[in-house]
Amino acid sequence: MFNIGGYNLGNFAIPFVASFFAQAIPFIAMFDMGNSFMVAGTTQAIVETSSKQQKNGFDLRDPLRILLKSPPFVVYVCMVILALIHVKVPDFIIEPLSFIAKGNSFLSLFMIGLFMQVSFKKSGLATIGRVLFFRYTFAFLLALTVYFLFPFSHLVKMVLILILFTPISFLTTIQATQFGVDEGQAGFVSSLSMIISLILMSLIVILL
Repeated sequence: MFNIGGYNLGNFAIPFVASFFAQAIPFIAMFDMGNSFMVAGTTQAIVETSSKQQKNGFDLRDPLRILLKSPPFVVYVCMVILALIHVKVPDFIIEPLSFIAKGNSFLSLFMIGLFMQVSFKKSGLATIGRVLFFRYTFAFLLALTVYFLFPFSHLVKMVLILILFTPISFLTTIQATQFGVDEGQAGFVSSLSMIISLILMSLIVILL
């Protein structure tokens, strides 16, 4: 449930799409606002409720409680508020943060490598197969919907379709392991999704 939803936009989609369509970055940023709302805590609240760890059923306070404890989501909300009231973050704050942010991709990949194990039970392969099957089947169906039904320009459609095929979010992988999922399975399925997504996204750029 953690790994079927959520998209790796910051470390994968943005560098990939920017190399072909640099002007599409604002569209990815808008999509990431909804994506961050899910991966930063809402998905975790849904999983907790579905797995009956929350005995009193679904409560809207559960995702809010989790989201408010999530630094990425809180920062996102603060930045949106500052943008709406036209307040610019000073350069003396942006410059050191930009330097730190350059290590984000490396740390994310390092985390996946740390979790990745190939010595898990054979039953885990079936779980990994189901996760990847449902994830990319949903992506394919949504991509068809976007391409044939959405009244957007070709560029916007391309960006949305590419986003739908991006790998599993690193944040949901961390949440899954904290929730009790086998670290080897969680890391392995994330790594496989990166390979599959790279191939599919490359084909989409070539064909469309």
